[in-house]
Amino acid sequence: MRGDMNRQHAEVMVRFGQIDGDLRQFYHLTGKLEARIDALEKRD
Repeated sequence: MRGDMNRQHAEVMVRFGQIDGDLRQFYHLTGKLEARIDALEKRD
């Protein structure tokens, strides 16, 4: 039973790592998009 719990915990941690990576990429792209919008607004 303990081995099964350890395996499940490892799977959850891997998934959290994937979610963390997805969020970091999302925030990075959001920041780039905001900078682009600001640049376009200043151009007008």
